[in-house]
Amino acid sequence: MKVRFSLWLYLSLRRTVMHLKKTSIKNKKLMDSSTKNIERKGHEEKLTKK
Repeated sequence: MKVRFSLWLYLSLRRTVMHLKKTSIKNKKLMDSSTKNIERKGHEEKLTKK
């Protein structure tokens, strides 16, 4: 019984870790794209101010 519980615990923890990794990668991609957009906007503003 203990072995089955520990196996279940291990698998569930592993699943959550994998899920967290996937979401963090997605968030990182979103962050990168949003910062690129901000940099682009800043660059455009510099061009229009001249």
